[in-house]
Amino acid sequence: MFEYFTLLSNMIVERRSVKNKRTMRKMDRGNALAISAIVLCFMLTIGLSGFLNGGGFLSALSWTQDGMTYYALSSGCYDDILLARQDAEIIRERGGAGFVLSKDSVYHLLLNIYYEKSEAESVLSKQTSGAYLVEIYIDEYDYDWCYEGERSAVEKAVGAFHSTYLSLYKIANDIDKGELNDEDAIDKLTIELGKLEVTKTNLSNSLASRTDERLNLEAGLQTIITLVDALQNPMIGIPLASQIRYKSISILLVGDGL
Repeated sequence: MFEYFTLLSNMIVERRSVKNKRTMRKMDRGNALAISAIVLCFMLTIGLSGFLNGGGFLSALSWTQDGMTYYALSSGCYDDILLARQDAEIIRERGGAGFVLSKDSVYHLLLNIYYEKSEAESVLSKQTSGAYLVEIYIDEYDYDWCYEGERSAVEKAVGAFHSTYLSLYKIANDIDKGELNDEDAIDKLTIELGKLEVTKTNLSNSLASRTDERLNLEAGLQTIITLVDALQNPMIGIPLASQIRYKSISILLVGDGL
């Protein structure tokens, strides 16, 4: 397996071999969000590749050629995490995700993440100088552990990470376009939350085994449920669209840890 990290603006590709097992990632304790303790717990016990809620500090991602590609728009990079976090707060106040992605002690300030390269490039072309795209590759999920009759439920559970991201992506864009007010957006988020709860219940009811893979997947689902649930009571002073974008990036990266 290789670890890839691409800065599209400069067409620089860095590639290095990494061990097959996933590394633990530290949780940012600066966020007072109640879910932090829950997420930290499952990260420590299960080893799920993680995300950080407060400053958005995230370690490097692993992927394979068969995985999915997403395109994150970054407004710039920093060598000082404190400065990156300060600017992230400004970005969030203006509607961007304000998610800080870390790679080899360089911190990339993400505004949003896209699943279509053409859309990401279109948005990039409208930005001021210094903006660039970062490719993020998500591993293809390994279903080999599933017993006969279990795979369908597992596939739906794994697919929930991408589908929830897509729903949140659309909701945030509709808020920006004036097609949704915050109240209507929260109603749609409630619907997404219900879908995730059903997916998690169906998964638990369909699996007979108590494998590490099952526990990992259930923990990941519970984490994105917690992330979406937190949007039911958005933080004051930060646009809801910004908070949704931040959570959508987190959801994709939790999915990468499965």
